Amino acid sequence: MWSAAAQYVRANDELRRLPPVSALRSGLDSDDPPPIPLAERFQPSLENAERAAAAAATSVIEQNKPDESDSDEDDDVAKMIVQEVTDDMELIEQQSTSGWYYPRIMKPSEVWEGGVELGINGAQGNNNTLSLTAGANAKRTEGPTELSWDLKYLKAQNESVETQHNALMGLDYSYDFVESCYSWFVKFFGEYDEFKAFDLRLSLNSGAGFDFIKTDTTQLTGRFGAGWSREYNGPDDRYVPEATFGAHFECELLERQKIVFDARYLPEWSEFANFRMINDAHWKILLHEESDLHLKIGIVDRYDSTPNGAEANDLTYSLLLLWKI
Repeated sequence: MWSAAAQYVRANDELRRLPPVSALRSGLDSDDPPPIPLAERFQPSLENAERAAAAAATSVIEQNKPDESDSDEDDDVAKMIVQEVTDDMELIEQQSTSGWYYPRIMKPSEVWEGGVELGINGAQGNNNTLSLTAGANAKRTEGPTELSWDLKYLKAQNESVETQHNALMGLDYSYDFVESCYSWFVKFFGEYDEFKAFDLRLSLNSGAGFDFIKTDTTQLTGRFGAGWSREYNGPDDRYVPEATFGAHFECELLERQKIVFDARYLPEWSEFANFRMINDAHWKILLHEESDLHLKIGIVDRYDSTPNGAEANDLTYSLLLLWKI
């Protein structure tokens, strides 16, 4: 019996997952209303169908309430159906106020946030150039823990000759101690660059962090720790013990802008004259609030005091569109 009720609710999922449509515009009551997009004409019908599906499922539940003789499995199914109907009704209410309906599989996460970014620049004629910059990032915050990762990819050509080709990946985990300015972190960094003396460089560092400033809009954190790095298929193919000195700064401006700066100084323990520096700064500007579309201006500077025949410093800058999801 309860299995049939569950199947009935699931059978209506296809209806509930119809594409989102905007709410009816407030200006339709004017004497000369603007034309209504085709999708918006179906808004009332979709809302009524969603409410009817939820009401029918609720009715099935009320008519088939388990008695004391029902098994624990039936109880679990009943709770599952009630929760599904409750979630659907909440989403319908959100749709009526915001104009958008997010199916269950697309509901915003309470602990994850992230985005994808893309920038393309090219020219054809006297000069044929093409530059592609892409990336993705995500962050999970739950309680005192924070896990974040980001990926950056850049490729550039000039007259069909490749001039840049690299990919950077970072993974960062931190744990904030309760009622304290101290934290513990683990940082992984991967670097591929076709124009370096190696094919791939990996590093892993861990240590302690201290919050010099931490408010709702501003954060300044210092870090100190230790770890190692290794260059693969290069002239210095060995594990190198490293110290880690770092700083991370974030500041929100005018509720629509955010500045982020992250700096790391990584010297060898045995010889501080051999070191690497990685600086990453970007400025995000919110362009469209409903779609969470941002303009991102970024700079990444990588310096290696032992380049082994390549350039010691690499500076890349980008202008990207960032869509947060």
